[in-house]
Amino acid sequence: FSSDFLKLNPYHCVPTLKQEPDGFVLWESHTVMRYLCDHYSNSSKDSSLLTKTCYPSDIKPRARVNQLLDYRHCKLYPSILKATMPLLGYEPPVSQEVAESTRKQLHEELERFSSVYLREEGKYAGGFHHPTIADFSIVPAFGFTTVLKGYELPKRIQLYIEDFTKKVASYEEMNEGFILKTKKLASTIERKLCHKSHISDS
Repeated sequence: FSSDFLKLNPYHCVPTLKQEPDGFVLWESHTVMRYLCDHYSNSSKDSSLLTKTCYPSDIKPRARVNQLLDYRHCKLYPSILKATMPLLGYEPPVSQEVAESTRKQLHEELERFSSVYLREEGKYAGGFHHPTIADFSIVPAFGFTTVLKGYELPKRIQLYIEDFTKKVASYEEMNEGFILKTKKLASTIERKLCHKSHISDS
């Protein structure tokens, strides 16, 4: 990271928002999304899309979106990372037994997510009929599961992702790039581990 970026954000994480003209700086993805919704709903002449769908102004629907964002960070995402990070080289390699266990735990959590947050009438998480900022955070996280060979997401989650992709026109193109890079990284790590194992055996 450049020194200029580190001056903006000593935690050097993305996204990092710098807003002109006052140079206001903010990071943490969920905080940035909440802020942008509030900022543009207050400054835009037509704020209906933001206030009524992405981040509702009514206190109870907004609380549901906040609950989903907290769940994503505190439970869903850690479950995904635990199963996938060793395959991407961000955590040390694990035994086959541990890998199978973490994959099973992940699947159980995804089934729970489906039954709790996708059980209602709406197409999107929490029973909403339009994507919220929670969906913009949750859906991309499933991309990491593509490195789990032979694994398929629960059918309800697959449908959820399809609905989100159809609704958000720009998502598919952006996600394709992420998936390609993620799979490429997993393949590179796998080759390195196989090479290392071959050297150890010889």
